[in-house]
Amino acid sequence: MESKVRQGVTTKVIGNCGFSAAPLNDFLREQILETSPMLREANVKLEWSSMAEYMETIERNGVSLNLAPLVGHGTLRAFVMGYEKRKPTLEAIEIGERAGVPVEISHHKAAGRENWGKVKKSLKLVEEACSRGVEVTCDVYPYTAGSFGLDSVLPPCTHEGGLEGMLKRLKDSNFRQNLKNDMIKGMESWRSVASVIGWENIMMSYCRGIQNMKEK
Repeated sequence: MESKVRQGVTTKVIGNCGFSAAPLNDFLREQILETSPMLREANVKLEWSSMAEYMETIERNGVSLNLAPLVGHGTLRAFVMGYEKRKPTLEAIEIGERAGVPVEISHHKAAGRENWGKVKKSLKLVEEACSRGVEVTCDVYPYTAGSFGLDSVLPPCTHEGGLEGMLKRLKDSNFRQNLKNDMIKGMESWRSVASVIGWENIMMSYCRGIQNMKEK
């Protein structure tokens, strides 16, 4: 948090982009540590399960900023159904409406030039929910860049079974060839984020085992 303090930042919203540090179960702990090696390198212990326990951990260890935690819908989905290839029963606004809790859409955007303008439809859903008394807010950042793991360019079927299932499939040469075709040509129900934003616009900033990504 040192860089935040030096810039005069006093409050940080955490749990953006649909993923948060809680709730956690054994499956999620394993997935997070496997896909976020920097946590292992920092010897971070994911010993909490609920959001309350996470915040208690933060309080106990101390933090230099005020924190405003969000519960990520992606984390909730993975907590309940892992990485199964099926639609969740409820969407974010409906979850908030049924549970009587506020909903924050972070970040509200339509990625890819071909999707620009589609936010008009999603904003209408927000407005309709607010008119029903649901507390729904959203935020947006003023630039077209984004940040994601490289596994985001892979189709949904690749992710079934979590990291272990994905690695097993990627070892299959036939699967890799079909995967290559799907990523280049696209599929009826899915388009690679790479085909939307362009491979030339993807920049790697971190890779375990490579010390200086600026040279790559």
